[in-house]
Amino acid sequence: MTAGCQASARNGFSSSTVLEPGPEFEVTRASALLGEWIRSVPRLRRRLVRVPFGCGRPVWVDDPHFDLRLHVRERACPHPGTSGPCSTWRPPC
Repeated sequence: MTAGCQASARNGFSSSTVLEPGPEFEVTRASALLGEWIRSVPRLRRRLVRVPFGCGRPVWVDDPHFDLRLHVRERACPHPGTSGPCSTWRPPC
């Protein structure tokens, strides 16, 4: 497993994790478990919003339209074990 984290210019972070294929890991199950955990921590469902007329710093607000599918994605690298496109992929900021 390889993991990486990248600071964002928008006062946040993004993370990527590379997992080896195997029967013990299922993306749908991992997403479901992550979704349950995120529901129990409201702060993880927030987004930054600019204040009107630029009068102050952006503020964190609850995101009523939070969709985990926009944050968890599965990508497959080509066989046989070459990184190819996966080595240049960067999470969106």
